[in-house]
Amino acid sequence: MNVKVKIGFILFLAVCVIMASGFLSYKSLSSIVAYIHTEKLPDSAMNRIENITQAMEQAEQGIRIYTTIGDENYLEPYYKNRTLIYDELDHLRDEKVDEVEYKSLIDTLNYLIDEKFYVWNEILVLYNDYNIERIIEEISVEIDSMQVQQQRDSSNRKLLRRLFSRKKTYENRISENKKIIQQIETLKQFKESSNELREKKEIQLSLTSSQITKKIYAFIEAMEREEETQRELKVLEAEKLSQETYLWIASFSIFGTLLALAAVIILTRFLRKTNEYQKALLQSKQVAEDLVKAKEIFIANVSHELRTPLNSISGFTEQLLHDPELKEEYLKIIKYSSDHLLRLINDLLDYSKLQSGKLELRPVHFKTTELIEGVLSVFKLQAQKQQVQLKTEIHKEVPQVLYGDDFQLRQIIINLVGNAIKFSPQGTVCLSLFADEMLIEHFILRVEVKDTGIGIEAGKLESIFQDFTQEALDTSRKYGGTGLGLAIVKSLIDLHKGEIKVSSKKNKGSVFTCLIPYQKGDKKQIEANNECAEWPDLNEKKILVVDDEEYNRRLLRVMLTRWGAEVYEATNGKEAIEQINNQTYDVVFLDMRMPLMDGYETAAYFKKHHESALKNTSLFGISAVMDEPAMQLEKNKAITAFILKPVTEQAIIKALKVSRHFKAAKTKVAGIHHKQVNSGNVQKSILNLDELKRIAGNDTTFVNSMLEKLIEVTDAELKDLDASIRTKDWEATSNIAHKIASPCRHVGADELSTLFKSMMTSAASPNKRATLPELFAVIETEYAKLRSEIHAYLNTH
Repeated sequence: MNVKVKIGFILFLAVCVIMASGFLSYKSLSSIVAYIHTEKLPDSAMNRIENITQAMEQAEQGIRIYTTIGDENYLEPYYKNRTLIYDELDHLRDEKVDEVEYKSLIDTLNYLIDEKFYVWNEILVLYNDYNIERIIEEISVEIDSMQVQQQRDSSNRKLLRRLFSRKKTYENRISENKKIIQQIETLKQFKESSNELREKKEIQLSLTSSQITKKIYAFIEAMEREEETQRELKVLEAEKLSQETYLWIASFSIFGTLLALAAVIILTRFLRKTNEYQKALLQSKQVAEDLVKAKEIFIANVSHELRTPLNSISGFTEQLLHDPELKEEYLKIIKYSSDHLLRLINDLLDYSKLQSGKLELRPVHFKTTELIEGVLSVFKLQAQKQQVQLKTEIHKEVPQVLYGDDFQLRQIIINLVGNAIKFSPQGTVCLSLFADEMLIEHFILRVEVKDTGIGIEAGKLESIFQDFTQEALDTSRKYGGTGLGLAIVKSLIDLHKGEIKVSSKKNKGSVFTCLIPYQKGDKKQIEANNECAEWPDLNEKKILVVDDEEYNRRLLRVMLTRWGAEVYEATNGKEAIEQINNQTYDVVFLDMRMPLMDGYETAAYFKKHHESALKNTSLFGISAVMDEPAMQLEKNKAITAFILKPVTEQAIIKALKVSRHFKAAKTKVAGIHHKQVNSGNVQKSILNLDELKRIAGNDTTFVNSMLEKLIEVTDAELKDLDASIRTKDWEATSNIAHKIASPCRHVGADELSTLFKSMMTSAASPNKRATLPELFAVIETEYAKLRSEIHAYLNTH
């Protein structure tokens, strides 16, 4: 990231932190102030609880006075306070609506107060129902009113009537008085019994009232305690909030200060580095100028080095034309000059590949002794000429067969030994091989080249592996060569993820030590490769390739044409039958899975209708699996043999060997390459073109065209594959997946090929078809990686 951007980002972050700090501090302080303001206000809940307590006492006092005196005027405080109590409860419930526990206490208190008023109402009813004195008083009033009425009646009557009716009136009066006296006696008795009952019930109601009162006061105390607890919690919360606010302010202040310091430090470093960059630019300018001069000297040296052997070759070739009798001597000189010229050109080519990153490791199984003997044969004449004693030592721990890039290992040793011989006239050069850190399959191959030559100055040891150094160019000018040998060795060892060390004393000699990760080889693999390395001679042989995939037909055509065959093509079984009806073929390669008419049907048709015509024809089936129908065709001799996909050059040669048409050519196959080793921590690439390059005979144009064709075909097939899955055309899904699987293997995409095979299996199984969309998504991801690598390869080749 640009330093200016860093500084701007840090300053922006500091401003954000300060703003956030201010906002959070303001919010916290606001909460604290609001709490303090709340604390200043009277506690309404406590006031209401006190009001309820006072109202209960006043209501109870009114009830007691009423029961004592019997005057209903004293009931007014009772009713007034009852209304006040329920109003206070409603207000208290509204204020504590969010506090569930407190609300529960209010509901319980309300219930107890209801019970209390129920008891008081019962007492009131008791006194209203049994007020006997009032009834007797009413009866006395009634008697008095009767006497007054009688007196009035008697004054108004006539005397005669009074005389005749006196006896009757007296009798009625006596009867009425007796009735009144009886009622009074009955009321007195009822009064006595009712007083007893009233006293008992009053005692019972008083006890109940007392119990309820205790509960009420207990709950009021609980509510007061709860209110006090809430107050204490708020105090603690306020204290906690104030502490957090302090921490926030302190933290943000520290963080903001640190950010400001960081910005200052980065700005200071930026200014310092700017000055350093300016100095470095001046130094780089000087280095570039020196490098230009060094390259000019390098070109002059290389021109001189190339001109010398070319002059020898040209001159002695001319002398051969004039004096054939000295042919052997001149040819030796020409051979030596040619080898020297080849080494110079190889150095330049290797250096160019290493610089461009195009050089790849191609591991093979090879014998250790054969490689060392080959290196010694290269320098045999040069060592004799310079009177250098050349020694070799292979320790017994070193495996007889190694697995690695033998060509690059040979290059490393040739450069080191060549340097040692060059700088050790009349001295000794010793090449030694050791095996360190032996594991089951892997070990460290230690290559040591020791000489007794001129040695290297201690101050120059750090620069001998660099490109175009003045020391290397001075040495090459004096002793010959390109001056790139050690730079190439260092790059090759880095490519192996290895290490090179050097120790040297001026005029005493040098020791170069290379530590290279290697694997044990397999002798059987060498024998197998040698066995399969024969070219089949297919001159004048007519071969029919039947496959619906153009990529596969094209691959087989190039391979078979290179071996001299005359190749014909068909895209399905029906076309193959038409061609066989018109012409006889020596060999037929038949893909087993094709549209219209697949390989199984075609082979069965040939067996039934053209058995005599195909007597001299070898029919090879190409299939991804050796299933039951395939084995049955081979058993019935409808198929000569099966070749399992992916189709390789070795598989074709092996199949042709079982036919009557195989005839080995006199020459061996050259330049067989193998898969690249995943050495060290190198990330394994999906793309592997070794087999394709071998089939193409390293024809870059053909390889590129095959890769372009692969992308074109696969892009189209994937669209069809997606459509077949969406429309649930499982047969089409299986056929398309089969088409794409084989070309993927030809370019090393084994995992992608396996995914397509899994899709074929899932499409054929109803229980697994639900997984096809997910599997297709995985295939798209994997193919995108392969496509990217192919494009990257095409852009660089």
